Amino acid sequence: MGLFDKIGDKLSEKVKETVDRKIDEGIDRAVDKVTDTDELEDRIHEKMEERREAKEAAEAPRACPKCGKEVGDDPFCPECGARIEVEDAERKCPNCGNVTTGKFCSKCGTKL
Repeated sequence: MGLFDKIGDKLSEKVKETVDRKIDEGIDRAVDKVTDTDELEDRIHEKMEERREAKEAAEAPRACPKCGKEVGDDPFCPECGARIEVEDAERKCPNCGNVTTGKFCSKCGTKL
């Protein structure tokens, strides 16, 4: 085997190693992107679930803490006259999740 054949073989070996390394790096980057995408998808599902729960809580009928009668949006119970306190969860906007004290969400304008 001549000198040029040895150089050619070494060069071919180095090229193969470089190509293999680049392929491995590409695979690693692709795996990282898939992992990042999975994490992002999980976070999106969590946020959607939080909003769904907030909306359900906001739409659920309120009950008087003393007699249990459904009171709707009334500040006093129509059955026993007890004052109905609004909890923080009931003041959370069903649309965006913002906690507010008014009749409308200060962030998105949704009527509470």
